[in-house]
This record gives sequence, structure tokens and C-alpha cells, in this order.
Amino acid sequence: MVAPAEIISLDAVAVTSPVEGIVAELVVKPNQAVKKGDVLVRLDDTAIRNRLDAARQALEVARADYLAGAHRAFMSSDKTSETGVLRGRISERLAEVAFLQEQLGMQRIRALRDGIAVYGQESDWIGKPVAAGQRIMELADASQIGAQVWVPVADAIQLASGAPFTVLLHADPLNPVQALIEQASYQAVKSPDGVAAYRVRARLAEGAQAPRLGLRGSAKIDGQQVPLAYFLMRRPLSVARQWLGV
Repeated sequence: MVAPAEIISLDAVAVTSPVEGIVAELVVKPNQAVKKGDVLVRLDDTAIRNRLDAARQALEVARADYLAGAHRAFMSSDKTSETGVLRGRISERLAEVAFLQEQLGMQRIRALRDGIAVYGQESDWIGKPVAAGQRIMELADASQIGAQVWVPVADAIQLASGAPFTVLLHADPLNPVQALIEQASYQAVKSPDGVAAYRVRARLAEGAQAPRLGLRGSAKIDGQQVPLAYFLMRRPLSVARQWLGV
């Protein structure tokens, strides 16, 4: 059986947007190595900065009102209760400024660990609005290289953990990569090609040279030996059973 395959990292974490915003710049390039703390993505912070400036001005106005109210309370005991309200407004403005400062710090998304930045094209993200929690890229561990195979439901065979198979990369078809099945999904999902398929993750066999992340190719997975007649008639028999209901 032959199925589409891709070289991936078996240890990758998603980089998501902590807040709603618009992507202004992808600081790192695809497949670029990054260190923990490096800025990966910069969101447009114009709106947050304007709100922060307005909140700081409102805080200064609240402080001035409080000083004026304290002076009136000193001159007249009837104005004492007014200072409590004005003090509460200062606390409210301080909380707003602190919140906006925190939001401003989130406009730069940083790497939580070392890894390789994996995403499509930079032009796909510039100017695009993102929601809180939306994935923008992945940080992949380059030392944990493996393969991901999409096995179509129509071609599915018994996939045992630890079973060997061969990956033939489009970029280097003369040098096959040996891998061992590590995990196969129980339920079929929609593959990137739009076909219902089982996702199979595999680790490279010991001694196999690790290819570059993102390379694609075909995986040749060997199943149990069966008679040639069964192999040729398997699909027609499956279609016949669906039509006949047996």
C-alpha cells in the first residue's frame, strides 16, 4: 500500500495568539531556528496604544479630581464622603491601565522554548485578523524527526505499532527512509487532501538519516501476504457488499 507522507517533528508545540488582533509581522522565517524568548510574531498594537494613552490621561484626571475633592473635604466635612468615590475612580483607572499594559505586552508573541518555526508562507498571515487561541505556527524539536502518513480509508490495512515501512521522498527518491509505526489514529479524519484517512505517526528507524522538516513523499507500507486474486478483487468485493448489504 502506498500513501502520502510528510516529514514532521514528533515533538512540536503550537504557537497561538494570546489575544485578538491583526498580524503585523512574522519576525521569523519558515524553518528558522529560534531560542526561548525570541519574538516570533508581532501583532498590530496601534489600537492598544491609543487606548492606553487615553487610559493614562483619564488616570491623571481622576487623580486631579481626587486632590480637588480632598481639598474640599478639608474645608468642609460635608464633602468627606466624596473623596471615597474619587479614590475608587483612581483605583478603577489604575486597573484599566494595568490591563492595557498587559495587553500591549501580548502583542509580541515569544517562543516558549527552543525549536524550529514551522508555518506556510509569510504572505498568508500579514494583515490577517486572528482570534485568541488561534494557531499561527508550530515550534518543532529538530532532534525528534519522524514521519506522518495519511492512509485512505479505502486502502486501510492492519497497522501495528512498531511495524516498519519505507518513505520515498519526492526530493530524494533514490534514498528511501526507513521508519517504524509509533501511533495510528483510531478514527478516520479529513486529510489535507480532503480524503477520509487514518493518521499514522512514525519514528525514524535507528541509524536512518534525518531529512529536512516539511519534505513530502510517499510511504510504502507492507501488510500481510494474501493471494493475488484477493488483492485484485478486494475493492470490487467491498463495493459489491455495500450494494448488496451482505
